[in-house]
Amino acid sequence: AAAEMRERISDALLDRIASGHGSQEHLRRQLHLLGNASISTIHAFCGDVLRRYFHVLELDPHFRVGDENEARLIKDESLEELLEKEYEAAHPLFHALVEMFSSNKNDQGLADIIKILHGFIHSLPRPWEWLEDQVRAFALSFEDFVAGSWMCELSRQLKEPVDGIRSLLTTALALAEGDRALKGYQATLEMDLANLLCLEEAMEKGLPAFFQALNSIEIPRLGRAGRDADPATREQVKALRDQGKSRLVKLKKIGEIRTIKDWHADLNILHPYMEYLHTLVRSFEAMYSARKRSKNLLDFNDLEHFCLQTLHNPAVARELRQKYRYIFVDEYQDSNLVQEEIIQAICNEDNLFLVGDVKQSIYRFRLADPTLFLQKYHEYANEQESPRHHRIDLSRNYRSTPIILESINTVFRCIMSEPLGELDYNADAFLHPGADYPPQEWCEEAAVEALILEKISDNNAPDDWEELERAEIEARAVAGRIRDLIGQPYYDSRAQLVKPLQYKDIVVLLRATRSWGPVMWQTLNEQGIPAFADMNTGYFEAIEVQVVLNLLRLIDNRRQDIALLSVMRSPIGGFSMEELALIR
Repeated sequence: AAAEMRERISDALLDRIASGHGSQEHLRRQLHLLGNASISTIHAFCGDVLRRYFHVLELDPHFRVGDENEARLIKDESLEELLEKEYEAAHPLFHALVEMFSSNKNDQGLADIIKILHGFIHSLPRPWEWLEDQVRAFALSFEDFVAGSWMCELSRQLKEPVDGIRSLLTTALALAEGDRALKGYQATLEMDLANLLCLEEAMEKGLPAFFQALNSIEIPRLGRAGRDADPATREQVKALRDQGKSRLVKLKKIGEIRTIKDWHADLNILHPYMEYLHTLVRSFEAMYSARKRSKNLLDFNDLEHFCLQTLHNPAVARELRQKYRYIFVDEYQDSNLVQEEIIQAICNEDNLFLVGDVKQSIYRFRLADPTLFLQKYHEYANEQESPRHHRIDLSRNYRSTPIILESINTVFRCIMSEPLGELDYNADAFLHPGADYPPQEWCEEAAVEALILEKISDNNAPDDWEELERAEIEARAVAGRIRDLIGQPYYDSRAQLVKPLQYKDIVVLLRATRSWGPVMWQTLNEQGIPAFADMNTGYFEAIEVQVVLNLLRLIDNRRQDIALLSVMRSPIGGFSMEELALIR
């Protein structure tokens, strides 16, 4: 990404120089200085800071950065050593944790908890302080428990089903009000909504009041419908009300089975186990760090945290603040709290420029925190609250045609909201056409399509479709649609002309290329469609190599069924699925 950014800047400067616009001397100087510009990923920047100011933390400046695979191996070794020592020590709390988090077969559940917790806390600026605070939260008094974050989270989780019930009943009432013969239904629905209003008012007073109100609710029986009621409307209203009723019954059972005091007691019981889990994570960190030190290796978390510790030195932070006149951060929605503190440590009050889109936040599994972006997104919109900051909405899309953008806006307006996607997809978030596309007289039927493949037997389907996997079936459907499209009029936005569609003008986007990419690529080629797949898989994961490896495994041991099936199904054996079934 950093190399691409540098290349784009270089191309832009060369275009300006070629066009003759601007000061040629200034542009050429900028092009000459581009090689020295600090354009890098956040981790490369952290590495540069650590090598330059290694003396602050007494680091070896010749450290190397381990990749994810190497770090994973070291973590596994450290975890194995930790668990072996714990089994030897035979502490009762350790055995209890194994029982809590693992299955009867192995202790992988506890091992995963330790690794996940260790990884998560290192996305925070002060990991061990945070972890200690969370452990203490299991030992709260009842008063602190009721007034604290546990109750806030429980209230949030209980509010969601209440909102869902209200939505169902409101829809049912709107339908009933449109049919006079459903007055009996209408009266019942109005009582249901009145009960919900009491619940919502009680929730504002606190969860004890909410559960008291919940336990006192009497669910009325559904009234009668008139004989002349529309059957379809009647059944729809009844189905919606039944859904709302069943959800309310489930909610009432929660209050009947467990009280708030029961939940508080459960937390207090868990406190010593959480303390010991904290000890395990600490021990794992010590073993993992020792192994890394022996190899003079840092992982990506080390780069961030050591850089932040270095920037706590006032002289270092001041020197870097003076060095950078402007700081630009791309893909800001994928930052975490540690990276945010690093950025804030080196910027001034008026030289930080952030670019991001929370709708493109895809790295939460890597512990990115898009709420950092959302906080500034909302704060910077109000110039009175934030007079020094300004938000610029980049809502123009220069890559897609208006019909694609209209479809995207229509779909996401219905499914993306703040509770679900952390942002209300409304007119402020809509994408608007930025490129000038000519009128589509040449293709009046242009539209966004959805190919629906139903899982039902079809006498007209090819005979061999039954033996295909889901990915292969979808790949064949895609191949068929591609063949239909080839040769049709297509507007090339770069060449700015209409031309017949060619294979090179088509791209197939997959959510997961690792599993589906090879199947899609192979199927397209089998269907006579030239295709290239950028799957980023290793050499040994290529299909051809896997077949040869399976052949070698079979030569080594002819009793390996999976290897045998692979070779028989491949071009080496040439067996069909029917022939394999007969042999079996």
